[in-house]
Amino acid sequence: MSGLFNSYEEDFNDTVRGLREGCSKLQADIDAQSAHEKDPTRIYHPPPATGPLSRAQQLQVVQQSLSHAKDLLTSMMYEMTDLAPSEGAAAKEKVGAFRKICNGLDREVAQLRQSCNAADRTDLLRFGGSAAAGGTGDAFMTEADADTQAHRLLALQTTEKLQGGTSTLRKAEAYLAQTNSLGRESLNTLRTQTEQIAHVQEITNDVDAEISRARVLINQMQRTAIKHKIAAVAAMTTLFQAYEEEYRDGVRTIRDESEALRHSCDRKAAGYKAPPATGPGSRVQRGAHLTTVLAQVRELVNSMEYEANDLPAAHRQTAKERIAEYRTNLRTLEEGIAHLKADASAADRLDLLGDIERRKTGAGGANEAKDPGALDDATKAHRMAMLDNTAKFKDASGKLLQAERLLNDTETVGNEALTSLRYQTETMQHIQETTIAVDEEVSDARKIISGMQKVMIKHKLVLTAIIIVLLSLIFVAIYVSVAKNHRNSSSKSTEATGEPITSVAPSLSWLSSKLKQ
Repeated sequence: MSGLFNSYEEDFNDTVRGLREGCSKLQADIDAQSAHEKDPTRIYHPPPATGPLSRAQQLQVVQQSLSHAKDLLTSMMYEMTDLAPSEGAAAKEKVGAFRKICNGLDREVAQLRQSCNAADRTDLLRFGGSAAAGGTGDAFMTEADADTQAHRLLALQTTEKLQGGTSTLRKAEAYLAQTNSLGRESLNTLRTQTEQIAHVQEITNDVDAEISRARVLINQMQRTAIKHKIAAVAAMTTLFQAYEEEYRDGVRTIRDESEALRHSCDRKAAGYKAPPATGPGSRVQRGAHLTTVLAQVRELVNSMEYEANDLPAAHRQTAKERIAEYRTNLRTLEEGIAHLKADASAADRLDLLGDIERRKTGAGGANEAKDPGALDDATKAHRMAMLDNTAKFKDASGKLLQAERLLNDTETVGNEALTSLRYQTETMQHIQETTIAVDEEVSDARKIISGMQKVMIKHKLVLTAIIIVLLSLIFVAIYVSVAKNHRNSSSKSTEATGEPITSVAPSLSWLSSKLKQ
């Protein structure tokens, strides 16, 4: 292999060795802090916040070593193309192993960076105020004033708020996914109930003729329900008007405070005086208050929309048109507040850095050096970091507001689906009650028909018995008449044969007398 490749390899091994030693040193310091937290009796000296011995500087050295190792790896890959084919395979295997080492060290350094940030935050919160008094802090912590430490604490708190906002966004995304799944289930249930209603309607079409008597009772019930509904609508209308009054007051408050904040951002106005950077009178607090009032007004509009669904049909369309107008006004106000916040952030940054044109003229150079209220470079850097963190926090807040708006829209769709489900459930209950009444009437009709069938069977049996008796009498009468006719005919024939016998009797007597003589 070439000598240049070998030198790169040796330099890479030395760099990796030093990098691992630096990581081991930082990890040992973090382990010592963890051991001190678990057992306060163990001695632990926190490293300085700045300087070559601070964790940030050591971590920066480790990152520079890692970047140098990656540069050496790139150089070895470039030199590998000039090697002979017999040596290129071995060099390629070495470069692949070195690349795996760099990837592992990259992950280790990223994890170590998070651990160092957490350890610095813990040291600052625990030893920030007492390091100088106890003599355990470094020179920077001893010389740093209370304002710088307060700014650092505020920057750490802002970072924690950003992390909290990120976690809240993730929770909102999870809740949004859960809401979408629930919405799909509701839509599936709605589709199933729609199919069931269609099936029930097909069944009810066959029994419409038997529902006419039930409609009279239903009409009476509807009249009673209309009376109760009129009373409820009067109460709902009063509540809707109260929501409208609160909405107008909220919009008036937002416009007044927006005008005041816009006036405070006008740095060219006569008698301009920069507002405080923190506190109730700061631009950040005013913008947050505007966002809070806007959220309250949006909740009022959602309440008005929910109440409008229960209004009568004559007033419902007008109420929905007014609610749509209110939502348009809210979007306009939201865009205006977003632009106003951006102007306020720019004005805060300009107030922090000062007027650039005034510095170019050099009129205030000496006076600024002598001004006891001027900020040093470290404090300005911390305040710039604070402003950047505040801008990130505002972006996270904007994403939260978008997620909240999406959740509100999803909730509105869910409420509409629930209202439709409630109406269809009531329709199904009404149809079920009507079907039960029809079944009762059909059962009564069946009882009447069964009774009529029994009576008809009895009548049939009686008629059959009468017919049988009549037929028997007819047969008996016919038999008697036939027998009588036969008897009469036989008696007439007997009378006709008796006359010759009586005429022959004298001759027989004469014949007997002659024989005797």
